[in-house]
Amino acid sequence: MNYYYTYKIQFVDGFYYYGCRQSKVKPAEDVYWGSPKTHKEKWNTTHYEKIILNVFDNRSLMKEEEHTLISNSMGIDEKCLNCNNGGIVYFDEEVRRKISEANRRRGPRSEESKRRMSEKMKGEGNHFYGKSHTEEALERIRLHSVGENNPRFGVVMDYELKEKISIARGGREVSLVSPKGEVFTFINQSEFARNHNLSAKGVSAVLLRRQKSHRGWRLP
Repeated sequence: MNYYYTYKIQFVDGFYYYGCRQSKVKPAEDVYWGSPKTHKEKWNTTHYEKIILNVFDNRSLMKEEEHTLISNSMGIDEKCLNCNNGGIVYFDEEVRRKISEANRRRGPRSEESKRRMSEKMKGEGNHFYGKSHTEEALERIRLHSVGENNPRFGVVMDYELKEKISIARGGREVSLVSPKGEVFTFINQSEFARNHNLSAKGVSAVLLRRQKSHRGWRLP
């Protein structure tokens, strides 16, 4: 069983450090004391204590709280020793270039490699095997992605973009019958609408069965 928790390292001089941890033992029994990127000398010279803040059902909720804790303190409170925002690591151009070159040299993963990775994550090999989210956890996950919390909040995709995404994902063929009784099969709704002097919204409404026809065009 894995435990996911956030913690605070509190120093006697008022400084502190936030972190999170995935452990095989209960948080109170875990002897892990953090892995700071800076100010490491304080862990060697100053008395401090480890305070368990919260325990979670999964890694996502744990990382979410760590990010929130650090965001509210880093750069605002001079006593906060965190230098990265909730485990987010910022690479300079040189490091990114080396990573990119290494990935190109490695090339795409083979089918055998993908198969092994897939098998490793099945059944008991999956960290969430035999577990389930509590109602509270599900509600927190839901609230994290609704309204203004959603990164796509307020973004409206036009039909052109939707069609490009659909085609890129393989799309699907659909058909309409013209006013003359001819059957037309197509994938790109916007292109079809332009070619036949139709409204893309009207074509979509017919395909979604929101209206029976559009300028005489209907479903087969």
